[in-house]
Amino acid sequence: MNMKTLKTLAAAIVLCALGCQKSDSGKFLGSAVVEAETWQVPALVSGPLSAVFKGEGDSVRAGELLAWVDTVPYALQYSEAEAGLSELGASVASKFSEIGAVQAEVHGMDQDSSRLTPLSQAGAATPQQMDKLA
Repeated sequence: MNMKTLKTLAAAIVLCALGCQKSDSGKFLGSAVVEAETWQVPALVSGPLSAVFKGEGDSVRAGELLAWVDTVPYALQYSEAEAGLSELGASVASKFSEIGAVQAEVHGMDQDSSRLTPLSQAGAATPQQMDKLA
């Protein structure tokens, strides 16, 4: 609520208290109109509050800090996700290393095959040497 609304509300309460009395005849005399503005203030994130700076009904200004959400759970989740990404990066690097090793092995087998195939056709390579390539 802003100051104008609070002053209006206070004045209405005072007028009501002073002017709203029963007459000697027992009839009600007086009336009052009370106006108030209500604002919904949504939180940007959920979580336990570690500090509350304003209470219900307090006046606030735009951009004013109302409460502090405990950020420890979010920091822990962030650290956990960061560790997971780091582990995933290491796993990817390991897989690339394995792929390189397999490619080198295939390249070596291709070279052996290109050397032994002509020798085998000429009868100079043993069947065991050819079986190793299969």
